Amino acid sequence: MTTYFSPLDPFNVTFRRTVTNVGFPNSAYKASVVPLRPEIQINVEPEILRFGSLQEKKSFVVSISGQALKNGSFVSSSLVWSDGSHSVRSPIVAYSIKA
Repeated sequence: MTTYFSPLDPFNVTFRRTVTNVGFPNSAYKASVVPLRPEIQINVEPEILRFGSLQEKKSFVVSISGQALKNGSFVSSSLVWSDGSHSVRSPIVAYSIKA
């Protein structure tokens, strides 16, 4: 997930994603954000995806917000879904650029 914004302006961006269970039936994946960055706030809803069967689809929302950053600066992190044995990682990058 990548977003850009005008320098020196606060920002708030929402991503909607849908995933498909290709692991085990009756599994649950918990979201975590690593590393936590003081420059941005990242919220994931729901925090846990519970699957009852293979090929079942679930949707989630990632909201990213932060205060103004200087032109050309960026912040990166990752959203990790884990069931304790398996992990799925999605990179998150937010950067400022003049239009």
